[in-house]
Amino acid sequence: KEFSRNREGANDGDAVVAADVAKRLHRFKTTSLSTKRVVLQDEAAKWDATLVLVAFRESGGVQLRSWQEAVGPADVGSWKVYSLVVNEPWLYQALSGWTQSNMRRSLTPDLHDFYLSYNARDDQLATSLLTPNRLYGHVLLLDHVGRIRWRAYGAADDSGLSALRTARTSVIAESLARHTNQEPFASPEQSV
Repeated sequence: KEFSRNREGANDGDAVVAADVAKRLHRFKTTSLSTKRVVLQDEAAKWDATLVLVAFRESGGVQLRSWQEAVGPADVGSWKVYSLVVNEPWLYQALSGWTQSNMRRSLTPDLHDFYLSYNARDDQLATSLLTPNRLYGHVLLLDHVGRIRWRAYGAADDSGLSALRTARTSVIAESLARHTNQEPFASPEQSV
């Protein structure tokens, strides 16, 4: 598969991964800043598209802000952005409560449900990323069933943001088409 690369990162390009071959993000439990248990795959079912920003290190978080701040709202359909901090080393896991407390104070309460913490080493998650390098920030675009349809890593640039917007539009259009192509439920009068 071709992907575009610049000196700061790479992305899947303008094309989304076809739904029939896209891998599902595996199920794992996270905790939001509002201390709720969150399963990203369940959250993805609530939206036409879901953007997950994954950081293993602070340097990745800085890169991810460039994606989050510049991508903007969708023209149609619904979508949500989740930030996921993965605390792999035991020391980071031990300090995660303190870190979350600081983050809670720095963000408005309406964002707390969308900032997630995951305290585990998860090689399955790492294989879902475009590169296994944990020093980068990683971007995953999920469809409504939790399939990974587009990926990127590193800082956003204009071509990467354009590719993400194109991918998001495509995934949302598929979801909206799915909603409109469903057969309506038969009323009791129509049943035989």
